[in-house]
Amino acid sequence: MRKLFVIISLVVFVASLPWLFVAYRLPAKVESETALLNYEHEGRFDYLVHLKPSYLFGPPPQEPLPNPRYPAEIVETIDFTFSYSPVEPTPEVASVEAVLENPGIWQKKIKLAPSTSTNGDITLRFSLDIDEIHQLFDDIEGEIKITAPTRNVTINACVTAPGGQFVYSLPIKLGKTLIEVDSNLRHTQPCGVGTFGYTVQLKSNMEIPSNPKYPAEIVDTIEFVFAYVPVQKTSGLACVDAVLENPGIWQKKIELVSTSSKNGDFTLRFSLDIDEIHQLFDNIEKEIGVTTPTRNVTINAYYLASDGQRFAQSLPIKLDKPLIEVDSNLTQTKPSGTGTFDYIVYLKPNSIYGATTLKPPAPVTPSTPTFEITLEPAPSPALPSSTTLKPGQVVFSKLVDRMDVTFYYRFKSDRQVNKVTTDVEITAVVEAAELWSKEFPVLYTRNKGGDFEVSFPLDLVYYLELLETIRAETGASGESNNVIVIANVHTVAETEFGLIDETFSQAMKGTLRGNVLEWDELAKTEPGSIEETRLIPNPNKYLGLSVAEARVLSTALAGIFFLCFVGYLVLYVRFKPAEPLPAEKEALRVKKKYRELMAEATGQTPIEGEKIISLGSMEDLITVANELGKPIIHQATGKPQEPHAYYVFDAATRYQYVLVTNGKEAA
Repeated sequence: MRKLFVIISLVVFVASLPWLFVAYRLPAKVESETALLNYEHEGRFDYLVHLKPSYLFGPPPQEPLPNPRYPAEIVETIDFTFSYSPVEPTPEVASVEAVLENPGIWQKKIKLAPSTSTNGDITLRFSLDIDEIHQLFDDIEGEIKITAPTRNVTINACVTAPGGQFVYSLPIKLGKTLIEVDSNLRHTQPCGVGTFGYTVQLKSNMEIPSNPKYPAEIVDTIEFVFAYVPVQKTSGLACVDAVLENPGIWQKKIELVSTSSKNGDFTLRFSLDIDEIHQLFDNIEKEIGVTTPTRNVTINAYYLASDGQRFAQSLPIKLDKPLIEVDSNLTQTKPSGTGTFDYIVYLKPNSIYGATTLKPPAPVTPSTPTFEITLEPAPSPALPSSTTLKPGQVVFSKLVDRMDVTFYYRFKSDRQVNKVTTDVEITAVVEAAELWSKEFPVLYTRNKGGDFEVSFPLDLVYYLELLETIRAETGASGESNNVIVIANVHTVAETEFGLIDETFSQAMKGTLRGNVLEWDELAKTEPGSIEETRLIPNPNKYLGLSVAEARVLSTALAGIFFLCFVGYLVLYVRFKPAEPLPAEKEALRVKKKYRELMAEATGQTPIEGEKIISLGSMEDLITVANELGKPIIHQATGKPQEPHAYYVFDAATRYQYVLVTNGKEAA
């Protein structure tokens, strides 16, 4: 048992040595990256997708408004105003000039309004003397001997603001018979909104008939007729609608005559139920909470000929509380043809008029051809603001008109940064995944100075058309067609711990699936730091212990196991049992080997006349026992130095083998 303890303690001690070795091989100190300054790049895209007019989102697609025209013979001057409203009140300088030109041949500028400095809204007033403009054209064309049938004049209002110089233009065509002014009077630029207004001053010998008025309380309905006589007898499509509006606030269109095919001269008949029109105004004004004393209704007749010629004529009507005023200009002549409105006013029972119907006054036949005569331009219809889609909304590629994108960048630091400069490069990539890609530069600016935001238009319509064109050319389409906007921001920052010089890259990816464009990855954050390497006490834990604790514990355990081994070894040596005699060892061997053939005897009774045969080995005695089928009797005194006797009885014969101290048979 003592020997077993010695062996176990030795094994445990030896097993503890590797742990002791490992514990002292663990580093007492390790390298640590210590952050001296932490910073973060943060980028975010935002966008607005402007849609074309559509029946899905509205406003419904409309025919473009025709440019107003005025008879050249009776126009003396045109008095203009240009009003400018900035996005933010900032110092700006505004001026107006007119550009006279024969496109591609010559051009001349004349000043109309001098430069005016202001801070906020501004209105400039100026005039065009038509005779003087024609005289200037005559002089130039007389010098160069080149004339043009149409004389082009463009009024440019220039606004110089902190963001740069912005130009608002209004084209005018001076024809021999008509003066045509562009109908787009309102323009929006990044710095603000500019709006033109004008009044046509007629020559003093011209008179404009007043508009007929009818008492509103007794008018029931108005039956209209629109007759059109084209210059060329062609087929086409005709329709009539009415536009109800509170100018600048809202507008609603209702159909009066649905689109139908016409050939040559034609007549369209329709009516206005005044009570129904008022009810519609009441409903809308109740919904929006905005009322107007005058309710404006404009009847528009359209004709689109098969050869592409377009004709549009409008008839304004004002529904005041006391009176209904119908514009007196019922006939309009254009190069494509002549349109004429006519109407009958049906009255409710009344005591004012004996008749139940009223007609407009008969027009005075002028000595010159009949033209549209308007003292002021017809107001541009206040269409609802164009439908826009923000991030997260479904974008139908076929409805996209334009896209405005803004990229925001922020540089954040937990320590003071002395100076930050940034350059940003915006690139657009159009690709069919794994097939082809094309890259287009969009924007590059330098030294933005830390945090910034940049806004830019994205020619999304062109990119989508390019995808379709290349797909049609190659006949191959990738697994996904993508439009990707990539912003690369190069940031340089000076700090007390060193220089930060990094490029932060962020992409906004749009994937086109069918006719649906989906944008993702609008925001991204990228951390960074300036670090220093230091030696610090090893903070790691090994089996829940620090390095010092692991060393102390492994040393203590190894010492304990060594002392246990030494102690058990001393006890084993001091109290070691005597080595058994060779005869005893042999007896134990025989007993173990032939246990099943032996029987132990505790004593012996001699047999008279017994014959004893001594054998030379235990194996001989085993052979005899096997042949006789007798057991082997083992007799031992139990005292050291005394022999062990093994014998087999066969009647009066005893076969024996005696094992003495030297392992030999007894004498």
